[in-house]
Amino acid sequence: MLHIPKFDPEIADHLALASLSDTSHDIVAKHHFIKKGFKAMRNEALRILSENLKEIARAQSLCLVDLNPMLGTRQSFIMQ
Repeated sequence: MLHIPKFDPEIADHLALASLSDTSHDIVAKHHFIKKGFKAMRNEALRILSENLKEIARAQSLCLVDLNPMLGTRQSFIMQ
């Protein structure tokens, strides 16, 4: 099991993830959804957030690689 630390405002990666999350929430809040229904709206949200979600996954990977050396090095994730 991998330990996930609590949010620490002193850690730049944590602040980056929080900022990406805030941006994603703002994008969805301002978006006028065309279709109604949970699945349709979820799919539309995923589409408009696709770039943000890639950035979030990358930032999460950087946080996790610091916690688990078996995942590789921070440099190997940055170069991907």
